[in-house]
Order: sequence, then C-alpha cells, then structure tokens
Amino acid sequence: MFCYKCGTQLVGGSEFCHNCGARAQRAVGQEEPKPQQSRPVVSGASSGVPSSSSAAVNFQHEDTWLPPATLREPVAQNQGPSTASVWSIICSVLAVLFTPLLFGAIAIYLGYRAKKSGDRAGDMLMICAVIATIVGLALGAIVWTQLVQ
Repeated sequence: MFCYKCGTQLVGGSEFCHNCGARAQRAVGQEEPKPQQSRPVVSGASSGVPSSSSAAVNFQHEDTWLPPATLREPVAQNQGPSTASVWSIICSVLAVLFTPLLFGAIAIYLGYRAKKSGDRAGDMLMICAVIATIVGLALGAIVWTQLVQ
C-alpha cells in the first residue's frame, strides 16, 4: 500500500505515512497511486547544471517535498535577549551615573560575552558601553570641576 499524498510505500498496518504524516486510510474505491519517481533538483544554480562545487543537490518529488521530521533542521526560536545583554545595558547605565571605568569595563566584557554566545546585539552593546564610559567620564569631570570651585 502506498501513501495517497506523497506516494511512499507504507509499512503494513501503519495508520500514518512515515514520510509526510498523512493518514493512511483512504475512501473506498480509490485506486492506490504509484510511487513518484525522485529527480535531482539543483539548488543554487539558475540552470540544471551546477555552476560551482557549492551547489547542493536535493532529491525531491515532482511536487513540494519536505524531509521527514527527524531530518529537518530545528526552526530558530527567538529567545529574547541573553542575560549578558541585559547586564551589559545595566552596567552601561551605571557607567554614566557612577563609576565609569569600573562599570564601563564590565559592560564591555558582558557585550563581548553576549556576542560569543550568539547574540547579534553583542557588537552594539560593546559600542554603547564604550560611549557610556566616555560620557560618564565627561560628566564626572564636569561635576568635579563644579564641586571644586
């Protein structure tokens, strides 16, 4: 018996197709479809001939085909900001308000850790930490000169 949706041969007695997940039961009186032939499809090239060695060849059915769920790559989930990102922002604010050299250095390090952990905002966090350190030093110098006079 073959799957009516994708044409994959079904294991005897299975209720669902192991390839596409379609229900194996069909209406009475329908004939079994023949399995579809696979053909190579070259992705990354405009013609049927690969132009470079990096072109990948996928074997697909005539219609749209997805590999079984066990072979699919996991979909990237947006997990929000990392802990290092949040603490880098907090330390940048503290660098402007209190001790710029200490909190600025910590914020730069945390931005680096966020970048290494895969957070795309890591570069921007490091730049903001440097700017916050400079602004904190400038504000500290202004306040110091006002207090001394």
